[in-house]
Amino acid sequence: MTDRASILDQLFQAIDEVNLSLPPEKQVARGEQTRLAGGLDSLAYLNLIVAAEEKICASFHASIPLASMLMESAPDQLPRNIGDLADLIGRLLKDHGHE
Repeated sequence: MTDRASILDQLFQAIDEVNLSLPPEKQVARGEQTRLAGGLDSLAYLNLIVAAEEKICASFHASIPLASMLMESAPDQLPRNIGDLADLIGRLLKDHGHE
């Protein structure tokens, strides 16, 4: 079963992984309201998306091309925060047959 709490857990694990390579003042907060676009520098954003994609793939056994999809999205279609990203991943997983 793919529920929002499970998706958020994977996103928070991705944040923890990214934070290992960031100095304390640039670390990403664990929270649904954590801003993505405009809140993170581009390298941290990309690293977070790639880590999230890997975590989602491993946890839900679903290949979701999250990084390439977001790179092709218009700026106004990008998730604004972690909660928006969780909702997007939930929709993508559902589209791939995960309920």
